[in-house]
Amino acid sequence: MKTRWKILIVAGLVFSLAILIPVTRHYQLRFAVESYIAELKARGEPMELAQVIPPPVPSEQNGGDILLTAESLFHESVHADISFLETNSIYGMRMVAPGKAMVCWQQPHVQNSFGGTNSWVDVTTDVAQNAKAFELLLQLIEKPTFAFQVKYEKGVADLEDTNFHFGQTKKSAQRLESAALCALHQGDTVSAVKDLRAMLALVKAMREERLVISELVRMAIASMALAVNWEVLQSPNFTDAQLAELQQDWTKLDFIRGEENAMAMERVTGQITAKKFRASGSELENYL
Repeated sequence: MKTRWKILIVAGLVFSLAILIPVTRHYQLRFAVESYIAELKARGEPMELAQVIPPPVPSEQNGGDILLTAESLFHESVHADISFLETNSIYGMRMVAPGKAMVCWQQPHVQNSFGGTNSWVDVTTDVAQNAKAFELLLQLIEKPTFAFQVKYEKGVADLEDTNFHFGQTKKSAQRLESAALCALHQGDTVSAVKDLRAMLALVKAMREERLVISELVRMAIASMALAVNWEVLQSPNFTDAQLAELQQDWTKLDFIRGEENAMAMERVTGQITAKKFRASGSELENYL
């Protein structure tokens, strides 16, 4: 056999192996994944969208419209000079030494995180101007559930953060924190407790969004609420009945179940996205 043919044969074998090995490995890995998914299903793990989708929320129990309407009212009240609540946030329980915190509402001026101060008059004025928006947010105490009709069936890659209204929810919590501390400064513990309960209602309202990012936002708002809770406890007007209300609200947040649901949903939506990427290179290209 001529040397030229030997070279062609060897080159053909090398080329065939170069194709065969990765293709074989691809199907081996795919088989391993499918076997593992089958094993998880056999254990009773939820692997289908129908098993992890949040339960439907009756329209009369959905507080989503309340949040969005309140947000629109806040924006309507913002004038050309920009309102205090739009550009400033008041933070409770500011740590001043190991194991010691400053009671924000007891200070003669509003203390910010950069060491500067603002006037309580500005806070009071802005809270009063946005009274209707705050009244709406207080309604969430009785309707602590959001259902923004998220299309989970599109897969995790196609979910839009705007469908969850993270920004509006966290901003509302910051405004409620400012309103609560302002009320405490004025000696109005009743209003402060209502504002705090509305913050906790925001945390509870997101419990069925079932994504890890939603759980992170819930924890961030809960951290803010914890600081306000500490500030409320410093009030001499705080009552046992108010304490019982807050204890009940805190115990209903259930972060463990929320995180379990989020992980299950992300596993399922991740599979949906992976199937899309395998079926179409353009899907992956558009995502990247």
